[in-house]
Amino acid sequence: IRRVNAFAIPDVPGGLSRVLKILSDADISIEYMYALITVEAGKAYSVMRTCDTERCDKVLLENGIELLDEKKLH
Repeated sequence: IRRVNAFAIPDVPGGLSRVLKILSDADISIEYMYALITVEAGKAYSVMRTCDTERCDKVLLENGIELLDEKKLH
């Protein structure tokens, strides 16, 4: 099983670039990434595989990024 990171970001220009900068500054590499469709207004969802999933979750939470669980993705 390959663990991934899933998160929500504001669906606005620059929303994703903010997350990518946070991860870059923390020296977390992204192996692959997918955008997901959501019906939740004003949010965009993304799933990514990183070099360190646990550390990535921690860094995202510390920076106010909403993490998603399996229930949210169904």
